[in-house]
Amino acid sequence: MSTEQLPPFILAELYPHSLVILEQEQPLQQPVEKPMFTLQEELPQLKKEKTGFSFLGNNARKICIVVEDHTAVFLSDIDLQFLTNVLSACKLNIGDVAIVNTAQSAISMNQINEHIVPSVCLLFGMDTDAIGLPFKIPAYQQQSYANCTFLMLPHFDRFAGNGEAAKLEKTKLWVSLKKLLNI
Repeated sequence: MSTEQLPPFILAELYPHSLVILEQEQPLQQPVEKPMFTLQEELPQLKKEKTGFSFLGNNARKICIVVEDHTAVFLSDIDLQFLTNVLSACKLNIGDVAIVNTAQSAISMNQINEHIVPSVCLLFGMDTDAIGLPFKIPAYQQQSYANCTFLMLPHFDRFAGNGEAAKLEKTKLWVSLKKLLNI
């Protein structure tokens, strides 16, 4: 019988409040939340080719994350925070990936292969037709094609919140990523 350990970002969502209540005369001082990074200081550089093709990250591990977000250049702050937590649970960071937003310009898989050369491609909340792939993939399933393994995932809003549906989606996400990335 094997035991699986959930990553910290799922545990934090499952138990948003402290499990132990300490009685003290003085109330606990609330920690000041420090942002994970500031856009100007620590975020990996935006890569922009002369062709107009751009992505966020350094693509160190050849993992492409494709999204379609009409409200942001790459991702909204909330979605980027969630993605950063997921990557951290996988022992990765933004520098290891390349985030491509198809809402900002029409991008094909041929362009992605030419500029990023991914070995893994995560498609969040979009259809394979959007980047010109000749097949469909059910959510949370892997498909190998052209020296790349694709994983279809729901849109980020399916992971939002602490409800049972969001917890189930986060668990499915974690199981899929563990299998895909051999964690």
